[in-house]
Amino acid sequence: MDNKKNLPDWPRLMPEKMAASYLSLSIAAFRAQALCPVDACGRRVLYDRRSLDLCADRLSGLTADDSDLDAQLEAFGRK
Repeated sequence: MDNKKNLPDWPRLMPEKMAASYLSLSIAAFRAQALCPVDACGRRVLYDRRSLDLCADRLSGLTADDSDLDAQLEAFGRK
């Protein structure tokens, strides 16, 4: 069975509401994570999907070495 048909095609940069949905969080819970957005389109506030994935790894405990994750987040300018 191909479940990919039921999944949304998530863009690389997402507005806040979509980024919260991507992480399955309410807007309030998403804001509580204090994630840094990317300002890629003027005044629009956008979040990078890759940095959201890194933060999801940290939240779920999948990251074995937080210093490596910190370095990756720093490279994204999200810390």
